[in-house]
Amino acid sequence: MAWIVPFIPAIVGAVGAISQGNAQAESAEFNARVSQQNAARADAQAKENARRQRALNQRDIGSLIAERGASGLQTFEGNALDIINDSLVQGELLAQDIEASGKVTAQDFRTQAALGRASGSGAQTAGILSAGGSLLKQAPAFGKALSTA
Repeated sequence: MAWIVPFIPAIVGAVGAISQGNAQAESAEFNARVSQQNAARADAQAKENARRQRALNQRDIGSLIAERGASGLQTFEGNALDIINDSLVQGELLAQDIEASGKVTAQDFRTQAALGRASGSGAQTAGILSAGGSLLKQAPAFGKALSTA
């Protein structure tokens, strides 16, 4: 049994390499889950901000119509109608810009999550390969020790 003592460092090194790879993979997975949660929050926040912008747009249009009506001007004719229509279009474009910006932010978080998972998988594979390499370096000596034991 004394023949195994010289191989303990290689075995410990192999176990350590696998453990380190697994720890890095777990850390990467945790970070990926956080990024996924951030993506969901960015989506939800953008939708809420766009909803608020649309509500603000409706209030502004209502105020514009009320002001024109109170002043005795025709509300839905000629230039007044063009102004209302332009305000509606500009307000909707702003709401859509808010949503698009949120989608870009969410996609950035999803990309971070995917890259993190790939990194974790790579770290785990590297740990296994390092462990295998550590053990393979000792294979000739191990075979020799077994044949003389």
